[in-house]
Amino acid sequence: EPGVTGPRTNLAALMERNLTSHATVAGAAADAESPIVKEIRQLRKIELQLLARDVKLLPQAAAIQYRYGLGLYVDGQKELALEHLLKAAELEPSNFEYVQAVTLLLKALERWEPATQWAHKLIELAPPGDATARHILTEIEQHKK
Repeated sequence: EPGVTGPRTNLAALMERNLTSHATVAGAAADAESPIVKEIRQLRKIELQLLARDVKLLPQAAAIQYRYGLGLYVDGQKELALEHLLKAAELEPSNFEYVQAVTLLLKALERWEPATQWAHKLIELAPPGDATARHILTEIEQHKK
């Protein structure tokens, strides 16, 4: 089904994992101009277009905002990715995965103050016994100094 989102992302990820594992075994890096790498980029480009369509059709769907944000991140569009990840987290503020994505992207962008605020929110949402959120906050606080 050419208009469905999801399968292209899964196929691109599978191809990338396969390519990476073969390159590791061979002791070489994957060639950026190989036909497989080009196909992976093409699959992701088409997927981004479809997700952009879906975001316009369903702007209040947190899951679509999240998937589009992740796709933009993989594509290197970090600022635009942040907008959509924030939207997902605002639409579903109790979703640990969405809040974690925002926190980690803010950390990667070195926006320490908002990253700290989101990390505290992440800690509130963390499952009992999960140390991931506290670890993220500790890393953010170390970089702030």
